Formats: sequence, structure tokens, C-alpha cells
Amino acid sequence: SCTELNMLPAELGGLEALKELLIDETSVHDIPLGSDSKKLETLSASNCLSLSLLPHSFEHLTSLSELSIDNSNITELPDGVGELVKLRRLSLSNCHWIRELPECIGQLGRSLEELDISGTGVSELPDSFENLRSLKVLKMDYCFIKGEIPGDIGELINLRILKLRYSPISSLPPEIKFLSKLETLDLLHCDMLHELPALPS
Repeated sequence: SCTELNMLPAELGGLEALKELLIDETSVHDIPLGSDSKKLETLSASNCLSLSLLPHSFEHLTSLSELSIDNSNITELPDGVGELVKLRRLSLSNCHWIRELPECIGQLGRSLEELDISGTGVSELPDSFENLRSLKVLKMDYCFIKGEIPGDIGELINLRILKLRYSPISSLPPEIKFLSKLETLDLLHCDMLHELPALPS
């Protein structure tokens, strides 16, 4: 890793053929991508502790299929995330300053297959969450979601893995029985959870 790297050249945004940008464990605080970055498919900026903002021109990254910003100081996802219609994997684990997911995330219903918000500050899911019907993996370990998981989770008909370990949830909704493809349900140390509803058969 290039831990001393703290700045990326502005010319990076002009690399029209760029498909992968991997800057994990660097000290960069800005990612100069723009309208010429339309072929970018993978952006990985995990463990970039100086990074607090994503590119303003996020909506131009229309080929992006994987975005990983685990353990960074990003405070929010830009509204442009809803324009990333090819995004299959979004990983935000241990982004402690992210308190909520934008409503526009529901626009990724046809593409998003894996979402990891483990260890974030997210305490509730947006109303549009039910639109993520292509989602196969949902990781919400160590989250602050309290009470009952919304019944809308029953709309995620392709969900195979649901991880909620170390979460303060007190109940699962009866709609969980509609998750007929569910293979893994991880409730390790969900100490407030005292009973389970009917599960998929």
C-alpha cells in the first residue's frame, strides 16, 4: 500500500479508458473523477482515513459495478449514487459517520446484488429499500437499527444471505417468511432478540 500518497493528479479524471481505480490504504482526501470516467467499473478506496467525500460528479460513473469505501471517513453517499445503474456491489462497512442511506438507493433495484453497511451509523432503512429486489447479500452487522426490521424486507425476494450479528434488533417481521431463497440468517449476539417468526419453508 502507498500510505504516503495523499493526492491524486487532476489528470486522472481525463483517463477515458480507466476501468479500475484501487487506492486502498492511501492518505488521499479527494478523488478527481469526472464526466470522462464513464468506463470506470471498480472503485476501491477502503481504509482511506483521510477520505471524507466522494466525487461530486458521481452520476457520470455509469459503468461502475463495484464501490468499496470500507473504513473511511465518508459522511454520506451523494444523491448521484442512484444514477449508478450498473452497480452490483456497494460496501460501506465501518464507515462510522454514515448515518443514513439516501432514498435514491432504491433506484438500484435492477442491479445491486450485495450491500454491506456493517459498522455504520445507519439506524433505519429508507422507504425505497424495498425496491432492491436484485439484492442477494445484505450485511448489517454491528448496526444501530433498533426495534423491528421493517416488513419491507420481505420484498427482497432474491436475498440469500442476511447478516445482523451484534445488532440491537428486538424482533424480525413476519414478512421474512417470503424470503424463499434465504440460505444464511446470521443473528449471532442479537441479545435483544427473544423469538423468531415463521421462517421460509
